[in-house]
This record gives sequence, structure tokens and C-alpha cells, in this order.
Amino acid sequence: MTARAQWPNETPAAWTVRDGCRLRPVACPLCGADDALLLYRDGNRREGLPVTASYVRCRRCDVIYLTPVAEHPERLYADVYLGKCTNGRLAGGRWRRRYDALLARCEARYDRSLVLHRAECGAAPGTILDVGCGDGARLAAYHAAGWQVWGVDLDPSAIRDAKNRGFGVFLQGELAAQNFPPETFDVVRMDNTLEHVLEPRAVIREIRRLLKPAGRLYLYVPNGESLTMRVLGRYSINSWIPFHVVLFTPTTIRRLLDEEGFDVSVGFNTPLGWLALTLKQLTSRRPFSSHPGLGVRTVACGLGPLARLADSLSMGEELVVKAIRRAS
Repeated sequence: MTARAQWPNETPAAWTVRDGCRLRPVACPLCGADDALLLYRDGNRREGLPVTASYVRCRRCDVIYLTPVAEHPERLYADVYLGKCTNGRLAGGRWRRRYDALLARCEARYDRSLVLHRAECGAAPGTILDVGCGDGARLAAYHAAGWQVWGVDLDPSAIRDAKNRGFGVFLQGELAAQNFPPETFDVVRMDNTLEHVLEPRAVIREIRRLLKPAGRLYLYVPNGESLTMRVLGRYSINSWIPFHVVLFTPTTIRRLLDEEGFDVSVGFNTPLGWLALTLKQLTSRRPFSSHPGLGVRTVACGLGPLARLADSLSMGEELVVKAIRRAS
């Protein structure tokens, strides 16, 4: 029996994941059109959730999105977050730990987002908001550099862990529900968060309201036209049902941000950890940890030159976006 045959092929009205979380069909999250081209239908390959859904491409605005989607996605994230916490880096003997550290250095060498992250932290300190902050780990460097840090996340467990770090202000819930005053922040960052949002335009509009004039938005999202999406499709780690509800391309993310009042530049990044997860998704027939083992990470590190080539051809796995708020 193939892995595909193990997933139930239920209708959206009948499907429930857990805790009353049900699916509902949606139109295009950017333009509202209900006219889309089917790309493929697939299931959840990472956590083993009993769900099938389809990635489609809007015929009007060309954005790739998932349908149906979970009515209450926040109910799914607690398990995913806790799974990431309990499936940490592999423990073991001294040589195993040394090899793990060697692989981590190789992964960091090819992760271009780290360069932008260091540049962000090194700028003149101000106020920064991380939307989808998780446990707040990404904000530690900003705090150390003198920034005033704020974080927002849906998951209460993540916010609890963030508060335990002892710095910054961390709030649980939707961004719009926090009622921040306008022009509060110098920088807003969203690190692999916008693809999870059912109404991305509304979030970008709220971020613009919160940014000071010429404020900066740093945005990281999976590339819907990456090399693995083009070649492997449903086996790419960017294809994460039911969590990745919008897959932006360079064209669609530029258009969205331009329409909402930003000047935009887009770069490309292929984290080797993402290639390792794609290899796991391609070969695994059972749920797997979000931290691949040493073997698959070794193979992924060998693909470093391919990752650089993909970035140079605008087919990197991740879009790295810098957007500056226009005055009007």
C-alpha cells in the first residue's frame, strides 16, 4: 500500500482533525476570485494528520493557495509547537555531537537569511515587532543589540516560553487584536509566518499601519516556485498541508506589498535544513520529526552547490523580502 492510499479521501464537510477543527473551502485569499487551476491534491506528510486538501493557482492573480483550510488553525499549532520542542537536536556521544556541530556550521554557511538577520540586528536600535514570534529565540540577538522587542503569536505555549526568556513584551493572539497605536515600530519581521495566514492582505495592511514612516518589514516565506516545488511538487517541504495555506511566488509577493504601499526587494535562500526535510518527505512513509537525522542532513549538505545554483536562478526555497513603507 502506498502512503497516498493511507489517507482518507473525505469530503470537506465531513472532515475533522481534532478538537472540532474542521475544513472549509475558500476562494483566493488575495483577490477573492473563485476560479482556480488545480495543481495537486495531497495529504499531511509530516505529522500524520488525517487530512487531504488541494493546492490550486488562482486564474486571476496567479497566487497559489490551499483549499479547503482548517476553520480554527490555531488548534493545530499547539501540537506542532510542542513536537518541535520535544524533537530537538539529536543527543549522543562526543563524536556524534561534534559531527552534529559540523553539519550545523555547514548549514549556516549556506543560509543567506542569517546574513540579513545580522544586518537587521546591527542597524541602529529601535522598536521591533516579530509577528509569529514562537518562543522568542530569534529576538534574543536584537535584545542584546539594544532593541526594544515585542512579539505576537497565536500559540499560548510558545508565548509562555518566550516570556520565560526574561526580556521583551510577548502577547498571545491575532496581530489586529493587540490594538497597537499607529506608527509604533521601526521594524516588523515575519519569519515563515505569512504563509500560514488566511487573510494575508489584511495582515500586511495592519503591519503598514504599525510601521513608522520609512519603517522596514522583513519577510521570509516559502517560495511556491522553488526548485523542489517545480521538480517534486507535493514532496517539497514547502507543501505542508494543512499549515501552509498560501504559497507566494516572487511575482505575487511583490504585487501584494506594492499594492499595500511598500517598496520591495526580493532575494532567495535555500536552507539546507529545508532540503533535508524535503528528502525526508520524499522518502518517509510515516510521520517524522522536524529535525532530520544526521544521515539525511549529511546528504543535504552535499547539495549545498545545488542550493546556491537554485538561488542564482531565482528558484531558491525561501523568499527573503525587504519592504520599506512608502510615505503615501
